[in-house]
Amino acid sequence: MNWLPPFDAGMDGTGFYRLVGVDVSESFFEIRQHDATGMDVIFYGERGRTFDLETTDRLGLGSVWTMFQTQSMTNTFHEFRLNVPASETRFLRAREN
Repeated sequence: MNWLPPFDAGMDGTGFYRLVGVDVSESFFEIRQHDATGMDVIFYGERGRTFDLETTDRLGLGSVWTMFQTQSMTNTFHEFRLNVPASETRFLRAREN
């Protein structure tokens, strides 16, 4: 794969990059950033599986989970943005279907 790293004119010296392998035998979420308007999330899972991605604002008896996306894993990860302000609590789960 050819890749051109981002150029920072103010950067002096050498930049180092690494490629990291991720075990996706168990699916999981990674929250990359959370700002005033929402959060950037990566969902990892095995290729070929399909998941319903759900969210709720509280855990416990009577929690109501809302599906926000069905994701067929054509790759081992999927990036998306959830429009949830930083002031709100949010829990995520994935259910294989």
